Amino acid sequence: IVRAGADGEPISTGLVERIHEAGCEVHPYTLRRDDVPSAFKSFDAAVRFLREKLWVDGVFTDFPDLL
Repeated sequence: IVRAGADGEPISTGLVERIHEAGCEVHPYTLRRDDVPSAFKSFDAAVRFLREKLWVDGVFTDFPDLL
């Protein structure tokens, strides 16, 4: 749902937007602090992007205290 852009910053693949347009919710599984996706510099950056840019409806994580 996210990839690194030419400048190295994360960008949406458009998948979440298409899912929302279809009337469905998106809950990424599983966001882990000890295994951050390569498009992000930190767990916090991943959380911010998912919440503020993609407007995901929820997140599965093993670290609920950090969300």
